[in-house]
Amino acid sequence: LGQFEALATRYGVTPFVVMTALSHVIIARFTASDRSVLTFQSSGRKPYPDSANVIGPFSNSIILVGETPHDKPFAQLVAEQRQGTSTAIRNETYPYHLIVRETGVQPRFGINWYPSITLLGMNGVEAGPADDIHRQTNYDLD
Repeated sequence: LGQFEALATRYGVTPFVVMTALSHVIIARFTASDRSVLTFQSSGRKPYPDSANVIGPFSNSIILVGETPHDKPFAQLVAEQRQGTSTAIRNETYPYHLIVRETGVQPRFGINWYPSITLLGMNGVEAGPADDIHRQTNYDLD
C-alpha cells in the first residue's frame, strides 16, 4: 500500500486511482488489448441521504474504461482514470444494466481482486480474512 500511496502523492490522486490505472495496464498487457473495462462497487448510498446510519448493502457497480496503448505515458493514464472515476461516481445512480445496454460495454470475463486486509476489531470483537473461501458462479465458468 505504501507504494500506491507514494505514486498517488506523486500524481496528485488517490491510491484507488493509481490502482485502477495499474490494473488497466496489467490487463491490457495480459490480453494484448489497448482497451479494458473494469467495474467497481460504489457505496450506492447517494440516492439515500439518510442512509449513513443504516447497516446493509447499497452497492452500485461503476464502469471504468482504460485506453492503454504502449506509448501512452503513465501520468496521462492516471489523469484519465482520475477524470473517469470522478465522472463514474457522479453518475453512480444510473443503473448498470442501462449503461451496458446504451454503451454496448459487455463484460467478457471477471477478475475478483481481494487485497490483503488487516485484522479489524471493535469492542473486543475481532474479524479478519477467512481462509480457503472459494466461490465460483456459472458466469465464471462461461
